[in-house]
Amino acid sequence: MVMESNPVDFPVRFPDDPNVDYIRWGGKSGGKYNSGFRNPYAEMARGYQSQFESTVMANLKFEQKLDFLTEGLFCRSPVFVQELELYEHQSFSW
Repeated sequence: MVMESNPVDFPVRFPDDPNVDYIRWGGKSGGKYNSGFRNPYAEMARGYQSQFESTVMANLKFEQKLDFLTEGLFCRSPVFVQELELYEHQSFSW
């Protein structure tokens, strides 16, 4: 987005207008985004998204001797545990 626009092509924002209750960001027509160039400052002030992801994996092997049933008898069991966590936060000003 930054490479698509020149900072002197449009104002950061237009002067306040008593008829509207939102910020009027500057723009320029002729680009490839909605037939215009995106204002990098307006995109930055619009909001943000953050994401955090964690994964915990464990491989366990249990072995139990069963000599009380038969001499030399044992049981072996592999166990795999996976815990996934995803946290996403979005904040938009409009």
